[in-house]
Amino acid sequence: MKSKFLVAAVSAGFLFGAAQTALAADAPKAPKLTNAIAKNLQDAQKAGNAKDFPTALAAIDKAKAVSSPTPYDTLMINRFAMGIHVGMGDLAAAGVDAEAAAD
Repeated sequence: MKSKFLVAAVSAGFLFGAAQTALAADAPKAPKLTNAIAKNLQDAQKAGNAKDFPTALAAIDKAKAVSSPTPYDTLMINRFAMGIHVGMGDLAAAGVDAEAAAD
């Protein structure tokens, strides 16, 4: 009797593991940034970490100038711009960026 419960528990564990693996394989992949935008946002992040805000804003403007951005690109540009504006203490501009990111 105990062996039947043990076999049932082990079988249920294997089925649960197989189901988790199948669900993970079907999970949507995270979107990727366009290469030009990713490079400019990396430059903006480096400049922002160094507290060189004018250079960071220039890199964000370059990212905004890239033609045909995807919706994910636009979201990330606005999120980076918001972080730079918060670092500068310009909360009004950060609010504008936050609203643009929310759209």
